[in-house]
Parts: sequence; C-alpha cells; structure tokens
Amino acid sequence: MATLKVICKNPADSCYAEKYNDALAIDAVVSYVLNPDKTQGYIGGWGVSPTNAVREMELLQRLYHKDSGVRIRHWIIGFTPSEIERASSNVGGAMDQLLWTMGALLAEYYKGNYQVVWGVHLDKPREPHIHFAMSTVSLVNGKKYSGSKTDYSAYIAYAKSVLRYYGINLWPISDQAVSKYVHTY
Repeated sequence: MATLKVICKNPADSCYAEKYNDALAIDAVVSYVLNPDKTQGYIGGWGVSPTNAVREMELLQRLYHKDSGVRIRHWIIGFTPSEIERASSNVGGAMDQLLWTMGALLAEYYKGNYQVVWGVHLDKPREPHIHFAMSTVSLVNGKKYSGSKTDYSAYIAYAKSVLRYYGINLWPISDQAVSKYVHTY
C-alpha cells in the first residue's frame, strides 16, 4: 500500500524550534527533492521551472512580502516495488516514467494556485517514492497556504483517486515528529 507523509515538524531532539521557517528552507528542500543523484532527471514542476525553482519561489514570496513563517511544504508518497510493477503491467510503461507521470498528476492538485516541484527518487530501488515541495505563497493572490484539515482531506481524496487508476491504494501516515498534519502559519 502506498503511503503519504507530510513532513511538517522537526524531531524532538532537533536543535531547530521550527521546520521550514528559515531563509534556507526553500533551497534545502527543493535541492533535496530535485537532487539529480536521486532523481536521474525525473523531475517536474507546475507554476515554476524545476531548474530555477528556488529562485522563482523566493522571488514570488518577496514580491508578496510573505518571506517569513513556514516557507515550503514537503510531502512524500512512497510505494512498494510490487505496487509499481503491478501498475506498470496494468497501464504500461517503465517504472521511472510511470512514477514521473504519477508525480505530475499528484502535484496537479495545486497547479494554478501554488508553485510545486516533484522528484522521483530512484536511488533506493526497493523503496520507490516521490518527493514534493510546494511554496506556501499563492501564485494567484499572494495568500499563504492555510494547511487546513479540509485541504489535507481533499488532497488525500484526490491522491487516492489518482492512484486508484493505477490499482494502488493510498494510506496517509503521520510524520514521526508530529501528531497532526496541520501546519500553523
């Protein structure tokens, strides 16, 4: 069963009080999500060019004077190799291309409202997964992402419907450092 984990808090033993609040947050998360050693080029973006994502996200946040607080949202959807093999036989295509397509569809939920990038991490063949990073400032009106339970539930429903097409079930799991998925902005 595929799992979805929103990374939103630091572990209890972290030296940082808040996650993704500092000036380096966007660069750190986007660089990790799009790391060529992990993605082998299987990256994409909506509302932003993956090759310039850090700069474009930071510029938009400065434009709207929203370059403080939580700067980026990060989540992961992981799969078992057997799920991807089954999905590949159901709809056709190589594993890496199939995962890239899933990433595009799963990120499309926020397309038109937020800048989102995704990277298919292929460095652990027994743990295929997709990382997503989303700027918390809207392209449309400059408002900060609310991180509401309603949005989280709607995204889960959307992601489940996308993955159902591939014959994959999705199970949201808690970030090891949190008891809720809701961000406070």
